[in-house]
Amino acid sequence: MKCSNITKIVGTGSLGIATGVLGYACLRGIDNLVTLIDNNKLDQRMRRLVGRVLRSTRYIVAICMTTGSYLLVETFRRSPASARHLYLIYASLGLPTLALYYGWNVWPLETTILKKLSRSQNGSPLQQKKQDITERSSLDGSAYVSVEGELMEDNVEDEVEWAIERNQVRNSLTKLGKLYAKGTLLSGLSFCLALVGILGEVL
Repeated sequence: MKCSNITKIVGTGSLGIATGVLGYACLRGIDNLVTLIDNNKLDQRMRRLVGRVLRSTRYIVAICMTTGSYLLVETFRRSPASARHLYLIYASLGLPTLALYYGWNVWPLETTILKKLSRSQNGSPLQQKKQDITERSSLDGSAYVSVEGELMEDNVEDEVEWAIERNQVRNSLTKLGKLYAKGTLLSGLSFCLALVGILGEVL
């Protein structure tokens, strides 16, 4: 009985952690990232930061929801008939429900953002073109003024490209925050069911 109580508490706590992580992401985390992107250039440092936040959120939620649901189901399965409370099963259903929602709505958008951020890890095509122009001028002796003119044109194009990309990432993150909010409701419902069930047993 003592072991089952521990697994119920740990399982419920895991669901709570998943809910807290998603809740923080939608209330503060995404907003902080959007503010940083608005105030800074979307350089490699910012790209890595956004990527780490999204991946960390994804992994923590997956691990905690899986652990919590597994422990609640195992508690139900291993308990004597008199202690097999249905709230354990109801709370564990949060995992498949959230998994379906996450896989259908959140995962594709997260993947799109991560691909967009990693696409320019080695520099944008325009930056590669600048390097090619510079190397060509040093090899074939073309006039420096001509090279400088090409680079100035590319600088303008490069700034426009960065601005468009930053706006796309910003809009995608804003949409992702709204999806996280709905995911928080799903995981939060499981957490509340488990918590109320445990309190009901104690009281």
